[in-house]
Amino acid sequence: MLHILQEVRAIYKTRNQLIDITDLQSIASHSIDGLSLEGEIVLIADKLTGLLEDPLIAITGLRITPAFVPDDIANRLVLPFDDLNYRRCLFEVSDCFYRSHDVDRFMSDFDTLFHDAVRRFDKVYGLGNIELTTNSWFGKLVYHIKSNFLKLKLFAYNNEKVSRGSKLRGELIKPLLEVLGDNAPYVLTTINEEELLDLAIQKGVIQAGSISQYLPNIDYISNSEPELYFQYVLIH
Repeated sequence: MLHILQEVRAIYKTRNQLIDITDLQSIASHSIDGLSLEGEIVLIADKLTGLLEDPLIAITGLRITPAFVPDDIANRLVLPFDDLNYRRCLFEVSDCFYRSHDVDRFMSDFDTLFHDAVRRFDKVYGLGNIELTTNSWFGKLVYHIKSNFLKLKLFAYNNEKVSRGSKLRGELIKPLLEVLGDNAPYVLTTINEEELLDLAIQKGVIQAGSISQYLPNIDYISNSEPELYFQYVLIH
């Protein structure tokens, strides 16, 4: 993604302009109607990031075994999970994070993994050949990965079982929206997760002693579905 974003910055600098509000709306809705060249590049980067980042973060961050990703999906994304050295690298990034809880180190290590994944994808497919139409090879790839892996298998773990998405929406976000009223869009886009929980306590939406119920259950895999846990023995 790095050279894509560099291209975007170069275009902006040449034209001496900020991205148009129409582009922002189209990018947010994943629509290609009326997108400028800059907007198309950003949307391509966003879509490709999702395809590559989600399985990698599940393995290194949630510690789900690479075997969870079907061979067909891994091959289409050019993720060489059948390579022992690559699996060992993934494990080392994950194990370092779980042992040290060093978020900055993990982000740096993950960035390296991600950039390598983009380079492999570019070498096989060619990022310059990407088109955003649904009938293009990229559009079909996005649809296939989302339908057959992300929505079908992975989202149940990172969105629900680990991140508790439904619980957050039902018990935290919806009540806060009602309490905040017209100020909700501004407030909720200017605070982070920690501040959100503090605000919910202040507004009486949740109790101070219940905060842990709304934090990601990062140990879900090891505690609840150990057969999916990425362990050292599984990289041999």
